[in-house]
Amino acid sequence: MSDAAASDSPATPPAPAPQAPSGRVRWGSIFKYKGLDAEAVVLTDVGDDAIAFVREQGLDWFDLLYVGLTRARYRCVVVAG
Repeated sequence: MSDAAASDSPATPPAPAPQAPSGRVRWGSIFKYKGLDAEAVVLTDVGDDAIAFVREQGLDWFDLLYVGLTRARYRCVVVAG
């Protein structure tokens, strides 16, 4: 296969978010839920340590927080840590 043909192939889709029957808790990272939603979301350990960790990974804190906060359809709870 040529290099041109390889570059035209579609990217591998991201892994699906954890699935559970309705009314059950699904546990996953913000990365797993990007582009998806849930009835309710609980963000834990939101504080200075989390901000430092995200920045050490080369990510933008506010972009990541936005994704986490906007996944909930009905309720979002933020637990400072």
